[in-house]
Amino acid sequence: MPDDVVPAWLDSAIVYAVMPDRFARGALPPGADEGVLSPWDQPAPWRAFLGGTLDGVTRHLDHLQELGITVLDPEVCLIGELWWDSPQWLTGDTWDGVTDYPTMAAIRRFAGGTHNDPRHIITGANEADPLDGPSFAAELGRLLGRYDDRHQRASWVFSGSSDTARFLTVCGDADRAWLATVLVFTLPGTPYLYYGDEVGMEGGLDPDNRRGFPPPPHGVVVLELRA
Repeated sequence: MPDDVVPAWLDSAIVYAVMPDRFARGALPPGADEGVLSPWDQPAPWRAFLGGTLDGVTRHLDHLQELGITVLDPEVCLIGELWWDSPQWLTGDTWDGVTDYPTMAAIRRFAGGTHNDPRHIITGANEADPLDGPSFAAELGRLLGRYDDRHQRASWVFSGSSDTARFLTVCGDADRAWLATVLVFTLPGTPYLYYGDEVGMEGGLDPDNRRGFPPPPHGVVVLELRA
């Protein structure tokens, strides 16, 4: 079917984004670590993960039908938000990719070097220790060996997100932030830019990293960068 033709079933469908981690918990994949999961059917404290899984979603299809949902797209790309190496979730029957925070940390440690300000780094995050060229190459070799090619290419590669300080603020140097962006667009994976990074927005730890988009002129512009 041509890309510009809307399938008939979509005309009457209600598109609904299900966030499994905030839905119902089902069976966890073998070897999965429950980590900081909270019971899904209890009120969640700030920043808690409810521990929902895709299995939990399928067990509650009746609830989705009660909401008026008529279609579940089996071809949708599922990206899991995790901060650690996650091979147990990428076995071919759960997620297509993950938010690759370990690669983000490596990018920051290399591009920022000794310039990274610990005041803007989440406590416990592996972002402060600098990496030189050989060490960065060795870390990339380890990271690229975790997942098969399909899952690696689906996973998001980024230098910052809504849960981290802006890298320009972390490293304090526009050239270093530019280098990080180049790596985002050239390393294997799906490039992801947090809004505002393309024009050099600054911001410390959450919620300072969620400032309103600034009006022009912009001090740093990477809109012309192409993969």
